[in-house]
Amino acid sequence: MRIDAPNRGSKYSALVVSASGLYNAALIAAVFAYFLGLYYFRIGSDAEKLEFHDFGDIYTWAYAARIGLNPYAPDGVIPLAKQLGFQAMTANYPPPFILAIEPLSLLPLVQAGWLWSGINLCLLLIVVWLLVVDLEDYQKRVSFACAALLYGPVTDALSWGQIEPFILLMLVIALRQSAARRDILCGIAVGLAALCKIYPIVLLGYFLLYRRWAVVAGAGLMVLGGILLSLLSFSGEVNAEFIRQLSRTAGDKFWLYTLNVSLGAVVAKTLWLLAGHNYNSSVKVLRTALIVLVTSVVLAMTIRGTLSTKRRDEDSIGFGLWVVAALLLTPTIWPHTLTILLIPLRQVTGDIRYKTEPAFRLVIYSYCSSELGLLLGWLGWRLWPLYVFPLQFATACVTLLAVILVFKAAYALAIGGLTPPRLNQEAKLGFAEVDVLT
Repeated sequence: MRIDAPNRGSKYSALVVSASGLYNAALIAAVFAYFLGLYYFRIGSDAEKLEFHDFGDIYTWAYAARIGLNPYAPDGVIPLAKQLGFQAMTANYPPPFILAIEPLSLLPLVQAGWLWSGINLCLLLIVVWLLVVDLEDYQKRVSFACAALLYGPVTDALSWGQIEPFILLMLVIALRQSAARRDILCGIAVGLAALCKIYPIVLLGYFLLYRRWAVVAGAGLMVLGGILLSLLSFSGEVNAEFIRQLSRTAGDKFWLYTLNVSLGAVVAKTLWLLAGHNYNSSVKVLRTALIVLVTSVVLAMTIRGTLSTKRRDEDSIGFGLWVVAALLLTPTIWPHTLTILLIPLRQVTGDIRYKTEPAFRLVIYSYCSSELGLLLGWLGWRLWPLYVFPLQFATACVTLLAVILVFKAAYALAIGGLTPPRLNQEAKLGFAEVDVLT
């Protein structure tokens, strides 16, 4: 009996290893099959119909800028889009971004769209590798990598041709450079993200609280360089029109859109539901006050969480909290913008020791909400144009829920509170140590 025991143990270990290998292989195969279907059925179908959604807008802006038209003016963009064979809205991204993608407009739309989709996929794979490379357990690395690739907002970003994979990559690089105390490189990464979309500049609040002046200087110089480049490359009319477009975007221009779940849009649509669209000036004052109040609460909680992480020397957790806050403080939140939440999702799932922690459960609920939004999106794609408003409204609800849950989880991790299950387990460990000593 004593001789056979080790053999049974080795056989059991071999079975466990084999089962783990099969599980990992099944996960990787599922991800590969999903992306094959995504690119063949969704993106490929759109390419055949010359529909690249948001990339169609981006392509039109780059084309207009290359031939000397104002991408921020409707009289230049809309006729050009019709000439190219699709619809597009006027530009609302910074001029340096439009200047950077001008070379794509040299290609036909279909080839440019496929190239853009391929670049986004490569950037996403790099991001996922950077997020999991620090996890010690191989099983955790495979599980999180597959879960990240199957994350609902990631599918939205890829299928709509958005730039969230690049922004996420810049923020991940900024986080890693910040941890390594390479402040200038960290600031450059944040500045590059802000030159594509404005809202990542909010992350400088985190570095201001930590008094990381070199990061702020690096980001500021990067943004300043982008501004000077746009001034040299575009006329004053183009840059002035961008400022006007930015003010409209930061206002109530996109509040009417069902899928926009920013704080301002949620408050405004709630008041519209209660008082109607044509409410008086007192209701408008109330709307502004509520938006300021909600924004102040989010900012105050973020600052409190950051100061708590600073006292415990857990800098990266505070960075993840500011990533969620930057998203919440933007004037527009679409389902694909949740892609950057992979940073706090990785931090919560990777740093928490016990799965009974409320923060861990919150990110799981958030992930499930985003996956539900993905299912609704696939359903809407199949049923279009039937039931557009109900499906978009349901998608907006689960998107808002996903953002709130991640913010709550990141805040709970930042303030460092111990939950009762964890306290009980540590108490039991303490009693066990006392029994051993006595």
